[in-house]
Amino acid sequence: MKKLIKFNTLFMILIVINTMEIICQTCGSTVYCPPGIKYPFYICDFNSPVSKIHVICAEDPYNIPGFQGYGIDYAIRRIRMPICFDIDLTTIPVEVAMPLDNVVFSKNKAIDEINRAAFSWNCICGKESEPCSCSIKVKFSDLEEDFQFDGELAYAKTKSTFPFCNLKCDESLIMLNNTTSFRKDASGNVNRFFINDDFITTSTISKVYNDGYSKVYNFFDVMLHEAGHILGFDHYDDSSEPPFIGCYPPIDGVMSSESNPAKTKSIYPNQYDKCMFAKLYCPSLTPVAESNIVEEEIYNYPNPAEDFIVFSSSTISNIENVIVYSTFGQKYIVNFINTNDGLKIDVSHLTPGVYFIKIGDKVEKFIKI
Repeated sequence: MKKLIKFNTLFMILIVINTMEIICQTCGSTVYCPPGIKYPFYICDFNSPVSKIHVICAEDPYNIPGFQGYGIDYAIRRIRMPICFDIDLTTIPVEVAMPLDNVVFSKNKAIDEINRAAFSWNCICGKESEPCSCSIKVKFSDLEEDFQFDGELAYAKTKSTFPFCNLKCDESLIMLNNTTSFRKDASGNVNRFFINDDFITTSTISKVYNDGYSKVYNFFDVMLHEAGHILGFDHYDDSSEPPFIGCYPPIDGVMSSESNPAKTKSIYPNQYDKCMFAKLYCPSLTPVAESNIVEEEIYNYPNPAEDFIVFSSSTISNIENVIVYSTFGQKYIVNFINTNDGLKIDVSHLTPGVYFIKIGDKVEKFIKI
């Protein structure tokens, strides 16, 4: 029987506490997102006989103007947050050395970086200290049939529920390549593998690439990338064909479709990666730009609400529609009226839970009881 180990959030924090990149990341802080940038989100089409996953490029996954082609009923593919990983320890190589006996990969550092990847995504919305809600299996495989093409680094296998478009955590997995054809050349020498972020130095990279054909890929970046697919993001792509038109940030992000050999330590998740994630999982943290931040508070009451909730602010005016989203991305159109006290919104038909409500360009959270 294979030995599986589940790391809880506390252990993840202890693992990465000495990692400078993580220490410098302020969890749950506002993510300022430049306007006009589109991101690749997975969506489910509810008009299909079975749940079908598509990709849509959008600046705001909860407000897609002129949404066509997949029917009017759709939901963003999300998962329960925060995530953690169940790591199959028996499959991780203990150590891998490249030309001139340079150690590029170790089991202990790989475990650290797997959990650091989960922490990095969880941290964006301030979920890093909460108990794990979605545990994803991670394993290495040495079976050639587990991979579709030569050089495939890894892949994320996902399965979603219907009709709610939620990821089935226990049926999803990240598979990493440890096959002979991936690692070794025709002479049996190791010339391609992952490199731990901590091992990336100018000296090591120079020695590894000295023969002109060896390649190593940043293991932490690979884990961030595959976790991104689990979380509901497709590749950034500069294609001129639908659905990827304009779906590429000004600089490369962790979801870029190209897997380039490592030359420097990881710089991800960058600002665009954080914007993509926050727009899906914590939209209240993503003002369009710093200049658009309104100092005046928006008051909502009662909160928790049972039948209706009132939003009061002089900045709310000329509202044409109000949309409510569940924490799982389900969209609800709600009725509202303007009163002397503010915008009065009917939430009586909603089931109890936590919701985000979008009024114009503002997003607020409320609890339905």
